[in-house]
Amino acid sequence: TPPAPVQPTLPDGTAILPCLDPPPAGLACIPGGAFLRGSDTGPKHSRPQATVWLQTFYMDLQEVTYSEYKACEKAKDCDHGGPQYLDFDHPKMPIQGVSWFHSRKYCQAFGKDLPTEAQWEKAARGPDGNLYPWGNEDATCERAIIMNDKGERGCGVLKKMEQPWKSKPWEIGSRPPYVYGLYDMAGNSWEW
Repeated sequence: TPPAPVQPTLPDGTAILPCLDPPPAGLACIPGGAFLRGSDTGPKHSRPQATVWLQTFYMDLQEVTYSEYKACEKAKDCDHGGPQYLDFDHPKMPIQGVSWFHSRKYCQAFGKDLPTEAQWEKAARGPDGNLYPWGNEDATCERAIIMNDKGERGCGVLKKMEQPWKSKPWEIGSRPPYVYGLYDMAGNSWEW
């Protein structure tokens, strides 16, 4: 009889949980195990690069949209929050102008929580410590919503009203998914 396969474990001996197949709707499974966190050559706050171990976890495939957040407010499950700028309130745009506390309360209203810093970094970079969610190639407007080569924010899409050159976020999922099938893990808007 062949020996039973060895169950992968964390360094403390805890079994690494397998990903559900299929994962729950709207979620991506980030498999437990080691990943490279930080950088030896980046900003001081990212040094030193180290191997970090995490248990399997799940993340939403998409950012929370303006309309999703406002629906949570309307249901009285979320605190009032939102964009402080004109033209940032399109239904499919990522919600802007919410605090960490607002973000966490939104997650908890749906039985979830914000990822830890280590969880977010593994989900964004993958297990190998890539510079970006798509790998180590330079950021371009084809890969993420960033400042374009003309120095225009949001890859050059202007916002309405005052200071249009400051641009606005794009709708969620405007670029291909990255590692683990997650969208918008780089560019477009700041995230908690």
